[in-house]
Amino acid sequence: MQGRLPFHFVAMLVLGAHDSDATQLDYVKTILKNILALMKKLRSNSGKAVMSIAPEKILPWLVYLLANHPKFLDADEDDAQVSISFKKYLDLFFNTLTQSGTDEKIFPMLWQALDHIKCCEVAAGALVEDGFEVVPRNVGIICEVGKRLVTKFGGHKKWDSDVLRDHLSKLVDTTIFVRRADSAQAYVPTIPDGFGLFSPPKKSGSSLSTPASSAQKSRDPLYSTSGGSPSARKRLLLDQARTKDTGDDSEANEAAVGSRTMPSRGSKISM
Repeated sequence: MQGRLPFHFVAMLVLGAHDSDATQLDYVKTILKNILALMKKLRSNSGKAVMSIAPEKILPWLVYLLANHPKFLDADEDDAQVSISFKKYLDLFFNTLTQSGTDEKIFPMLWQALDHIKCCEVAAGALVEDGFEVVPRNVGIICEVGKRLVTKFGGHKKWDSDVLRDHLSKLVDTTIFVRRADSAQAYVPTIPDGFGLFSPPKKSGSSLSTPASSAQKSRDPLYSTSGGSPSARKRLLLDQARTKDTGDDSEANEAAVGSRTMPSRGSKISM
């Protein structure tokens, strides 16, 4: 309708993913869920594939919005750390997308859109100032993390198809992303293969203790509950150990004293 914002502006709501106020975050999720459900309903009632009201149309704009966000324009920021922040935004979007009743068949399209954007560059007129180096990095990271999340949410084995590829020109707006001439990936992120989708990667050299296994606990008297609680059992073992050490020391002292040759009465002690 004339005078209304297009649906891709919904991407701005996803920025609330890092809101520390739980009430505000829940409000954002509710609004986002309702709008996505409305888009799905309008599209199903239209009788034809109208890309402007397709929920997947939001994703390229979300990638563009995050890639140009002032918060993520530090060239010295580590790829893995930046990916943790981007993951939270994408997680909110994909989670809400599934909760809004969107068909899971949408996820292969999302995956292919992200794969397509990885080989694109931000249009010259849409690039933020001083973002010539950092924005391509952000695009690469967002697309890589996004593809991993889409794979988790979608559960499909076949992601690439000619049918879906034909719709990419309508899905990815050329006002924000244009295909690179060499079709190469604009930026190859250095995110570890084992990067966790649900928690930050552990720092190397961390001294985290490994809990004892069930088998170890069953063999170790420290974990035995036959003598009461584990803490009580532990105190008992420590007391027994101290008693044993004290007894051993006493026996050693007595043996040492008994081994000495005591002079008899009247004998001369040599100095």
